Amino acid sequence: METILVTAKKREQALSEVAGSLSVLFADDMARQGIGNLVDIGKTVPNLAVVTFGAGTPASAMPFIRGIGVQDHLILTDSGVSVYLDGVYLGRQIGQNWDLSDIERVELLRGPRGSLWGRNSIGGSINIITRQPDSPASTRLNIETGTRNRRNLSFYHNSRVSNKVALSANLAFKQRDGIGRFAGLPDISDRVGQLRDIAGRFQFSLKPSESFRLRITADGNSGEQGLNPYTTEILPGRSLAGAGLRNTDIAANPYDNNTTERLLTQTQNEAYGVSATATWQPVNTLDMTAVLSQRHSNYSAGLDDDSTRVRFLAFPEEGKADQTSFEWRMNSQRAGADWMVGLFWFEETGNVVQASALFNGQPNALYLTQDASSLGLYGTLGYALTDRLYLEGGVRYTEDDKQAFADINKSAASAFGSRNWTRLSWHLDAAWQVNAQSTLYAALASGYSPGTFPARPYCLFSDPQCFVASGSITAVNYELGLRGEVADRLSGSFALFYTDYSRLPYQTSDTSGDGFDTRNILVDQRTAGIEWEGRLRLTDYLFLHSSLGWMDVDVDGSAVAPLTPELTLSFSPELVWTRTDGSRWRLRLDYFWRDKMFGEPAAGDPRRNSVISGRGLIHFSLGWHSPDSRYEIALYGRNARDKRYTHALINTGDYILRILSNDASEFGLALRIRL
Repeated sequence: METILVTAKKREQALSEVAGSLSVLFADDMARQGIGNLVDIGKTVPNLAVVTFGAGTPASAMPFIRGIGVQDHLILTDSGVSVYLDGVYLGRQIGQNWDLSDIERVELLRGPRGSLWGRNSIGGSINIITRQPDSPASTRLNIETGTRNRRNLSFYHNSRVSNKVALSANLAFKQRDGIGRFAGLPDISDRVGQLRDIAGRFQFSLKPSESFRLRITADGNSGEQGLNPYTTEILPGRSLAGAGLRNTDIAANPYDNNTTERLLTQTQNEAYGVSATATWQPVNTLDMTAVLSQRHSNYSAGLDDDSTRVRFLAFPEEGKADQTSFEWRMNSQRAGADWMVGLFWFEETGNVVQASALFNGQPNALYLTQDASSLGLYGTLGYALTDRLYLEGGVRYTEDDKQAFADINKSAASAFGSRNWTRLSWHLDAAWQVNAQSTLYAALASGYSPGTFPARPYCLFSDPQCFVASGSITAVNYELGLRGEVADRLSGSFALFYTDYSRLPYQTSDTSGDGFDTRNILVDQRTAGIEWEGRLRLTDYLFLHSSLGWMDVDVDGSAVAPLTPELTLSFSPELVWTRTDGSRWRLRLDYFWRDKMFGEPAAGDPRRNSVISGRGLIHFSLGWHSPDSRYEIALYGRNARDKRYTHALINTGDYILRILSNDASEFGLALRIRL
């Protein structure tokens, strides 16, 4: 088997040595599967779902790993899945649906690993790794054109200026027409679900000696998207129906929108940052790394929840966040033993403003702000007891602090809250090399996240003391797995896990009071499941790629786990035919299945626990590769059956809001050039 190097444990090691359920996706493979961003990854990786609920913008990416995540986007919320870009923590998910056309790989680690990845990784972590400027010089050009006016273009180039200096540049542009119209505003050109995004990344690498390297990175993306597709179901006998609104007032085509709110036809987002990464090897057995980063994100978006021409429920909003992070670590490998110690510091400040919102036809303003900081100290120690048995343990101490403020209707109700959390996280791993091609592992690990304040605290009108942060969220995971050449012609990984969560906050929303109230219900949850990813070589030309995830979730009380499909499945036959001149034809068919799941749970009312139907998607690609592999041209089809489905769902008691898919069928031509 080819050795695949990963950094899931913050140091480079072979994938076969990682004691954990880890998916690795490489850029060229993702391109052939039609995977262009984080939302697309959520279609193929087992026990993963990624939704675009946040404020109605397609630029958001809310990951759920093994049923853990947050579908909301407000500054007072934290995801249960940590996302990193070259080791830099990304605290906000709007504007982070990253273009993946010219990255090197994506590593997705399932299950809590708080001793390494720290806060907000109780579900798992996603690390996006870009190509390094001092790797062998290359030029890459990707062009896609297709139906729905699809126009994608990305360019990457890296080269050495001298023996000590290297540079790289990556530019990407994506465009696609919308899939619905704004029927209530026939004079505008914007369309529901339209996509337009530009991104860039520039890297500078300085290596003055063999032992020291400095890499400076600047990146950014900017998008002007149409409002994400959604529709509303008005419930009888509730406030919308009492105001005379009917389901017949909503567009007959759910991908059209009847809003008359001009502020809500287009969403905008920006995210950019700079980072500096220094690595130093004072002696052959010791490495030190320091990463300093500054990032900013902002957006304007929002939803017209009633989906009618009547100005009754509308929530335009703007938000921004600034974060600074620093991490230092030192690791050593020597005589069968390895150790690592490190420090992580993070600070974020941000706000959300809904200055011109409407609730039940009346002005309704909301202002939220939060300052958060986190400090972590961690260490790991591993030792090879024999040539085949390796043991590792790790511990992390974390301190988190949050200070938040909420103001509703210009001080009609307001509150300030603050809280501090401290926690120890740990892990114990054992890996046994069964043979030269496979490894059996056992892992016991904990995870931690700080608590959260109520995201939309309209509860202040009835309970002035409700603006209180919840206690720390903890998880303990038990896992067994096998990775490698598990049988003749069959390679892959299998994991069996059980995770126990305490004080897990489920968000629940209600509109029966003085506003769109979103608060937390705290539950204890137990999740058991399996995961499989593998490739079967049927012949020298025919391969079968597959993945399978299954979960059984038990939640205390009447609540249900949101956005947690019981079964996730992918099935991908691939035919690779090499001609006598060295050129290759490649035909691949991908089938992705996500089982039915619940939307956002309802507090104390199981009748409001609404179900999202399962869906199956089909992609295909037929491509030709030149003998030197420099050129590839492919015909592709994505969501070939044009399956339309619900992505996320909220039942407020007055109405059901359904966020719809934005990946209607596309067929086109892709050209990839590698020089």
